[in-house]
Amino acid sequence: MSWYSKYKGRSIGRILHFLYHYTNVDIAGRATISNGTILYCGEVIATYEWEGETDMPVFKFANDFFNKNQESRKEEAIADGKEYT
Repeated sequence: MSWYSKYKGRSIGRILHFLYHYTNVDIAGRATISNGTILYCGEVIATYEWEGETDMPVFKFANDFFNKNQESRKEEAIADGKEYT
């Protein structure tokens, strides 16, 4: 379960929730989020947009491994957040 699971709406916490599931706890805990960009250790690791009218961010990672995680772990990340709805 993500520390950020309780966040809802288009918030930084919601972005971190999905980032945690697609990358790891270190990246989610140390990321800087600004204007659709995710920075980690001063480097852009991803950009994001909100999916339609939802509160789910869709990332474009610089790393293919994380892009594949996004595809395979999407349902897990959604389910993890539902406990708090």
